[in-house]
Amino acid sequence: MAVFYVADCGYENKENIRQTSVSGTNKAKYLANLLNNTGIIWNSICVSISKKGNHGWKTIYSRGDYGENVIIGPAIKYKSSIGKMIAKVFQRLWLLYFYVSGINSGDTVIEYHALYKLIPTFILCKLKKVTLILELEEVFGVVSPDMDFLKKWFELKVIQLADGYIVPNPTLYDYVNDKTKPYCVIEGRITPEKQVAEPANDGKIHLIYAGIINPDKGAGMILDIARYLDSNYIIHIIGYGEKDDIDRLVKDIESYNNDCVSSAAVVYDGLKTGTDYNIYLQKCHIGLCPQIVKDDYNNASFPSKIASYLSNGLRVVATCSDAIENSRLRDLIVTAPYDPESIADAITKIDLHKALPINETLLSLKQKQERDINDLIRNVSERKN
Repeated sequence: MAVFYVADCGYENKENIRQTSVSGTNKAKYLANLLNNTGIIWNSICVSISKKGNHGWKTIYSRGDYGENVIIGPAIKYKSSIGKMIAKVFQRLWLLYFYVSGINSGDTVIEYHALYKLIPTFILCKLKKVTLILELEEVFGVVSPDMDFLKKWFELKVIQLADGYIVPNPTLYDYVNDKTKPYCVIEGRITPEKQVAEPANDGKIHLIYAGIINPDKGAGMILDIARYLDSNYIIHIIGYGEKDDIDRLVKDIESYNNDCVSSAAVVYDGLKTGTDYNIYLQKCHIGLCPQIVKDDYNNASFPSKIASYLSNGLRVVATCSDAIENSRLRDLIVTAPYDPESIADAITKIDLHKALPINETLLSLKQKQERDINDLIRNVSERKN
């Protein structure tokens, strides 16, 4: 029996930079680390589209950080919307080809759930007797109310084909609609990061929002929160997003800083990845995770940025949700209702001089995660066979 982990992150080099979110890449690499520590022999499959580089139908075979076999799918570099569409079709066709030709009945497939994988995954499960474990970060049909009915139905159909699940919180498991199948909880990349920077010591309290730049996400509330904080605070924003959304944010920040000189300053500093991302977080004191209050959305997803903040030693202030309340990280998170004044009030009440057992909690939880994922893979395989 072979084990395959199919994720969106890539093993990057200067010639081949894959298009992935920082949080998605971090979660995928963390799960790879957990798999390695279980002693299970596994293969890593990368299917992300390319931001830089073009190697056509060539599939790259290499070794990963843990000695695992790495299979990097082909990717076409694109410069236009039509090119992007072609690249995505190319990506799906290769994944389908690999599923049909590279995976055998009896193999175990651990798949990072994404909409573009639905058809290849459905065909795989119908053609071969594989053990499928889905890593669910969110159920897209729940968090995207505008998704058409047929796509919602098909997503749920594919999700229910799985033999087991990896979820970031127990609440998300409720959306699987089949409580007879085993699951384990992996909150995110919770390994304490190497300390490569110190929190700023300039007399200011530095806050950070790291995530997608979208007016409908948490970044849209940052300026409103800043208005309720005095000039002893600086809020940093880093992340990715559509160019129009970023341009609008930069313009709004400039206007805010000019008008609100006695309130907290706000800075947008682009996208940070890898070591630069960790350094930037470690120079701050408090990580922010404001989310729009929508019961289905909050319960069907878990903010991966929370794990990133904690792993870099930050305190965390987040919007109240069942997903957070039921999380094993709950005692390390300060929660507040979804309104700027309440979040700002929660920020001002944090005592940065009071130590929290962040590293101890994360290390203990990681050990449990290793046991849980090992048990999940073996239990699911035994049930299947």
